[in-house]
Amino acid sequence: MKNILQNIKYFASFDDYSFERLSSISFTKRLVNGEILFYEGDEPRYIYYLIKGHLKVLKSQGDLKQVYIHTMCPGMLVAEITMFDDILYPATSEAIGECEVLAINKNDFIKDFLNDPSLLREMLKSLSIKVKYLMMSIEFETTLTTEVKIAKFIINHQNEISKIKHKDIAMELNSTPETISRILKKFVTNSFLEKSNPITIKNLQGLRILCN
Repeated sequence: MKNILQNIKYFASFDDYSFERLSSISFTKRLVNGEILFYEGDEPRYIYYLIKGHLKVLKSQGDLKQVYIHTMCPGMLVAEITMFDDILYPATSEAIGECEVLAINKNDFIKDFLNDPSLLREMLKSLSIKVKYLMMSIEFETTLTTEVKIAKFIINHQNEISKIKHKDIAMELNSTPETISRILKKFVTNSFLEKSNPITIKNLQGLRILCN
C-alpha cells in the first residue's frame, strides 16, 4: 500500500510517518465493467483515487434520465469535493471495463491531512479541472445540435472511430442509439462518411465545416 501511495502526486510532500498513517486508512478496490463505485446521493464515506481503468461520471436529470458528464482517467481523484463541504456524492461513478481504485477513509483523511498546503494546492487544481469539464458539458448540451455533436465526436476520435459502437457514442452524447444511427446514415448520404457501421470517414474536412 505504501508503494502505491508514494507514487501519487497529491501526496508528494508527505513524510514516512504520513505515509504509514495514510496506509492504515486506505485500501484498494477492483471493479468490473458496469459496476458502480458509488451512486449520486450516497453518503461519502470514502474519497477515491483512480489507479487503473476508466470511470464515467453520470448526473441525474429528472426522474429517470442520467446525463453523461465526463470520463475519468488513471491518476485522478474522485469525489474530492465532498471533503470541502458536507454534501452527498454529487454524481454516480461507473466503471468502464476493469478498474482499480484506492479508497481512503474520508473523515480520517480530513482530520489528519487536509491542513497540508501542498496537498490543498493539488486538490484545488483537480477541482478546477472538474469545473471545466462541467462547464464544457453544459455548453455542449445547450448550444450544439445533435448532428454537430456527432461530427465533433467523430473528429475528436478519428483514429479509433471505426471501433466505437453506436451505443457508446449515444451514452457520451446523452442521446439514443437510434438517433445516432439515423444521423450517421445521413452523413453517408451527404458523403461525410464512407460507411456508418463501422464508422468510416470519407470527408473529414466536410465534418469540420459542419462543426463551424
